[in-house]
Amino acid sequence: MAYIKLLKTRRDNVPTVRKGKYQDIYQDKRWKNIVREKKRMNPLCERCESNNKVVPLTEIHHIIPFDWGTTSEEVESLAFDFDNTKSVCSECHNIEHDTLNKNGVKEIWQRNMLIIS
Repeated sequence: MAYIKLLKTRRDNVPTVRKGKYQDIYQDKRWKNIVREKKRMNPLCERCESNNKVVPLTEIHHIIPFDWGTTSEEVESLAFDFDNTKSVCSECHNIEHDTLNKNGVKEIWQRNMLIIS
Protein backbone atom coordinates (compact mmCIF):
# COMPACT_ATOMS: atom_id res chain seq x y z
CA MET A 1 0.00 0.00 0.00
CA ALA A 2 1.29 3.46 -0.88
CA TYR A 3 1.58 6.09 1.81
CA ILE A 4 2.75 9.66 2.16
CA LYS A 5 5.50 10.37 4.62
CA LEU A 6 4.87 13.73 6.25
CA LEU A 7 7.86 15.81 7.24
CA LYS A 8 8.11 16.57 10.93
CA THR A 9 7.96 20.23 11.77
CA ARG A 10 10.90 21.51 13.73
CA ARG A 11 10.01 22.71 17.20
CA ASP A 12 11.84 25.56 18.82
CA ASN A 13 13.49 24.15 21.94
CA VAL A 14 13.70 27.50 23.72
CA PRO A 15 10.73 27.97 26.06
CA THR A 16 8.55 30.95 25.15
CA VAL A 17 9.17 32.87 28.40
CA ARG A 18 12.94 32.51 28.09
CA LYS A 19 12.79 33.45 24.42
CA GLY A 20 10.83 36.59 25.34
CA LYS A 21 13.48 37.60 27.88
CA TYR A 22 16.20 37.15 25.27
CA GLN A 23 14.30 39.37 22.85
CA ASP A 24 13.80 42.02 25.55
CA ILE A 25 17.56 42.21 25.98
CA TYR A 26 18.41 42.14 22.28
CA GLN A 27 15.83 44.86 21.54
CA ASP A 28 17.04 47.07 24.41
CA LYS A 29 18.72 50.36 23.45
CA ARG A 30 21.66 49.56 25.73
CA TRP A 31 22.37 46.35 23.78
CA LYS A 32 22.02 48.12 20.44
CA ASN A 33 24.50 50.77 21.63
CA ILE A 34 26.96 48.06 22.69
CA VAL A 35 26.65 46.37 19.29
CA ARG A 36 27.15 49.65 17.42
CA GLU A 37 30.19 50.60 19.52
CA LYS A 38 31.71 47.10 19.35
CA LYS A 39 31.37 47.06 15.55
CA ARG A 40 33.02 50.47 15.37
CA MET A 41 35.89 49.54 17.71
CA ASN A 42 36.44 45.92 16.60
CA PRO A 43 35.18 45.36 13.03
CA LEU A 44 37.18 42.11 12.76
CA CYS A 45 36.70 38.78 14.49
CA GLU A 46 38.81 38.95 17.65
CA ARG A 47 39.32 35.19 17.73
CA CYS A 48 40.57 35.04 14.14
CA GLU A 49 42.74 38.10 14.72
CA SER A 50 44.51 36.30 17.55
CA ASN A 51 45.36 33.59 14.97
CA ASN A 52 46.67 36.19 12.47
CA LYS A 53 43.61 35.95 10.20
CA VAL A 54 41.59 38.88 8.92
CA VAL A 55 37.88 38.02 9.02
CA PRO A 56 35.05 40.56 9.43
CA LEU A 57 32.77 40.18 12.44
CA THR A 58 29.26 38.87 11.96
CA GLU A 59 28.20 38.52 15.61
CA ILE A 60 28.67 40.14 19.00
CA HIS A 61 29.17 37.34 21.51
CA HIS A 62 28.62 37.43 25.28
CA ILE A 63 31.76 35.94 26.81
CA ILE A 64 29.79 34.90 29.90
CA PRO A 65 26.21 34.23 28.76
CA PHE A 66 23.79 36.56 30.50
CA ASP A 67 21.35 33.72 31.15
CA TRP A 68 23.91 32.24 33.55
CA GLY A 69 22.96 34.98 35.99
CA THR A 70 20.98 33.76 38.98
CA THR A 71 19.20 37.07 39.72
CA SER A 72 17.64 39.62 37.39
CA GLU A 73 20.35 42.11 38.42
CA GLU A 74 23.09 39.62 37.54
CA VAL A 75 21.44 38.83 34.19
CA GLU A 76 21.21 42.53 33.36
CA SER A 77 24.79 43.15 34.48
CA LEU A 78 26.10 40.37 32.22
CA ALA A 79 23.87 41.36 29.31
CA PHE A 80 24.86 45.02 29.19
CA ASP A 81 28.53 44.84 30.19
CA PHE A 82 30.60 46.05 27.22
CA ASP A 83 33.64 44.16 28.54
CA ASN A 84 31.62 40.93 28.50
CA THR A 85 31.33 41.06 24.71
CA LYS A 86 33.52 39.97 21.86
CA SER A 87 33.42 40.55 18.08
CA VAL A 88 33.37 37.19 16.28
CA CYS A 89 32.62 35.65 12.90
CA SER A 90 29.89 32.99 12.60
CA GLU A 91 32.37 30.12 12.66
CA CYS A 92 34.10 31.37 15.80
CA HIS A 93 30.73 32.12 17.41
CA ASN A 94 29.79 28.45 17.01
CA ILE A 95 33.16 27.39 18.46
CA GLU A 96 32.68 29.75 21.42
CA HIS A 97 29.28 28.22 22.19
CA ASP A 98 30.59 24.67 21.77
CA THR A 99 33.29 25.51 24.33
CA LEU A 100 30.76 27.05 26.72
CA ASN A 101 28.49 24.02 26.45
CA LYS A 102 31.18 21.55 27.49
CA ASN A 103 30.41 19.76 30.75
CA GLY A 104 30.83 21.80 33.89
CA VAL A 105 31.76 25.21 32.47
CA LYS A 106 28.57 26.90 33.70
CA GLU A 107 28.73 25.18 37.09
CA ILE A 108 32.38 26.19 37.60
CA TRP A 109 31.53 29.81 36.78
CA GLN A 110 28.56 29.85 39.18
CA ARG A 111 30.63 28.27 41.95
CA ASN A 112 33.33 30.92 41.46
CA MET A 113 30.70 33.68 41.59
CA LEU A 114 29.48 32.33 44.95
CA ILE A 115 33.03 32.37 46.31
CA ILE A 116 33.59 35.97 45.12
CA SER A 117 30.28 37.23 46.56
